[in-house]
Amino acid sequence: MSIIVLMPWWFWTILWTLLVLVALTVLGWLLVRLVSTVLRAMEEFMKFSEIASEVAHESSHYQAHHLREETEPAIFRSVKETYTEYEERKNERAQRRISRRINKRETLGQPQNVSDLQKYSRKGATHG
Repeated sequence: MSIIVLMPWWFWTILWTLLVLVALTVLGWLLVRLVSTVLRAMEEFMKFSEIASEVAHESSHYQAHHLREETEPAIFRSVKETYTEYEERKNERAQRRISRRINKRETLGQPQNVSDLQKYSRKGATHG
């Protein structure tokens, strides 16, 4: 006969009870480790979120809020008026660009472009 048959029934009950208790103990220990790791991670996340919100709040003071002017929709304007305004803005940008170029060359002591001087004087401005 084999050894398994010779064991009494109460031995098997005790053995399986101990095996289940050991398995539950290991699972409980793993659960405790998991919960403690998650709690530590949550604490770190809370610290990070507080720091991030402070940085975001501080950096919001340095942002320009209204970079562009409020305009009316172009669908209600005439094409001629819109094009005229576009040309005026384009000419203003070109004039500022030429003015900066003239001032930069004057500051650096470089010779001026004749075309820049002609365009600049045509608008009624004098350099210097």
